[in-house]
Order: sequence, then C-alpha cells, then structure tokens
Amino acid sequence: MIEDTAAKKLDITRFGNIMQDIYHLASMSDNWTWFLEADRFKDGAFTAEDLERFEQDLESLENEYGISDIGNIIEYDDQSLQKGRDDAVATFYGEFYCMFAPDSEQARADMNEFFKDEEEMDLEF
Repeated sequence: MIEDTAAKKLDITRFGNIMQDIYHLASMSDNWTWFLEADRFKDGAFTAEDLERFEQDLESLENEYGISDIGNIIEYDDQSLQKGRDDAVATFYGEFYCMFAPDSEQARADMNEFFKDEEEMDLEF
C-alpha cells in the first residue's frame, strides 16, 4: 500500500486516457473493483497508443512514485489483447481510486467500511 505522502503527489490529469477513464468510473461507483474490458479496444474507445501510455503509467507509478506493489493495485494482463481473449485487460482494485481521490484518507475509510459490511453480510449466510 502506498504512503499518504506519495498519494498527495498523484494527479490523475498527468496520466493517460485509460487511467483517467477508470478513475472517472471509480469516482462515480460504489463498487471497489473496476475492469478494463477488451471490448473497449474493439469498439474504438481505446487505441494501441492508449494501451502503450497505460503501460508507461504503470511503470511511472512504480518507478517515479515508488509504488512497489502496483501489481496488487492494478492487475494488468498484457497478453489478453494479443491473444484475442475477451478477458479483462486490467483489474483496478480499491486502492487505485484512493491514490487519486481528493481525500485519500476518507476514500480508504469508505473502502474499508464497504469491505467490512461485505464480510458481515457473508457471515449472515
């Protein structure tokens, strides 16, 4: 997980279309997992250039921002498109939104509350 000091440096507008689109989706969602579907490339919403920028963004998060566990925050399957699979190209977990949220601390509290409620519901069944 990233430190709050690193999170304050993150500005979503400094990242490419894919990161910005998923952030927008996350900011309007009450879910804490988001998917970049292969269909988004097939229907022209994203291009090969967008995917290249996304890969650069992942490298930047790790190397420039020091987020060593980025693979646990954004799970990227670089083979999905190359092999023509319809699987999710990437899965973005809750911490992704928290990294860019205006109030990262509150976003993490909301995420933790969501998962706590989910666990309690599972225990009821």
